[in-house]
Amino acid sequence: MRYTSLHIHSLFCDGYDSILDIIKEAIKLNLDTIGILYHSYTSFDESYCIKKDKIDEFINLVERYKKEFQNLINIKHGVEQDYFSETDTKQHDYLIGSVHYIKKNDKYYPIDSSKEETIKLVNELYNGDYYEFSKDYFNLVSQVVSKTKCTIIGHFDLVTKYNLFDTDNEKYRLLYKNAVDKLIPYNIPFEINTSIVDEKGEPYPSLEIINYIKSKGGKFILSSDAHKKENLIKHFDEYIKYIGD
Repeated sequence: MRYTSLHIHSLFCDGYDSILDIIKEAIKLNLDTIGILYHSYTSFDESYCIKKDKIDEFINLVERYKKEFQNLINIKHGVEQDYFSETDTKQHDYLIGSVHYIKKNDKYYPIDSSKEETIKLVNELYNGDYYEFSKDYFNLVSQVVSKTKCTIIGHFDLVTKYNLFDTDNEKYRLLYKNAVDKLIPYNIPFEINTSIVDEKGEPYPSLEIINYIKSKGGKFILSSDAHKKENLIKHFDEYIKYIGD
């Protein structure tokens, strides 16, 4: 089987490798298709995203490599469009829509910057109630397709990254199910994002949520969310069985 991997970050944002090095590794792994993208520009947090003046350079470089390596591998360029970003995405081959922040009192708060920052956020804004925190998060996720016009739904349950609360709680189940139910009618795939497997023992979304999405007729695509070239298809062999037909 020749895999496709469409969620790969390079030095143009918070990745560790050049686009050329990523392509060479993908060819070595005999991948069919790769998609290299960047985190869309967010003016309120420039620490991890592409610089506004680098977008054209990114696109031109990927387009050049598309032609150069067309006999060896299919190459696409995309953008991981954050819910709160206004980056123009029309020039890209595809979009992954993701939620990385919540907005409270006109201020943006990252939900995955660190365990310590997330605990502080929930304690200060939600009186330690992780279900109220999750409610705000999933409310945004439920709108991510309509807001970003994405073609893939990114790391659906990122809010669970640090294992800070009980996801077996019925409050949490109602929140994620409500978001899934609102996204299913768009008929676009959820990514099974394997980047967290080593830490959590399962991907985003969790296996429970994957099964719920499947029960609603949802579709999936495998995704590594790779920030290093050695992770382009990490754990794909373990989770290909969940993709179905």
